[in-house]
Amino acid sequence: MVSETIKVIGEVDGLSAARKPSEEGQEFYTPNLGLSIHAYNAAEQKQGIHHLGRYVWAIPVVSDRACI
Repeated sequence: MVSETIKVIGEVDGLSAARKPSEEGQEFYTPNLGLSIHAYNAAEQKQGIHHLGRYVWAIPVVSDRACI
């Protein structure tokens, strides 16, 4: 069951997607130390590592592929 304070924004295959109320915080991350994961590691900022980490491995994987 979805809490009354959470707005359901969609449902796919029986799974609900929900959005937090705007007063609870942002739904996106703004990298304040740039785009190098090394800066976040040195500053021990786990949020930055969490958000940028997925791109650290993905960029080398897709960099040699042609654009669609």
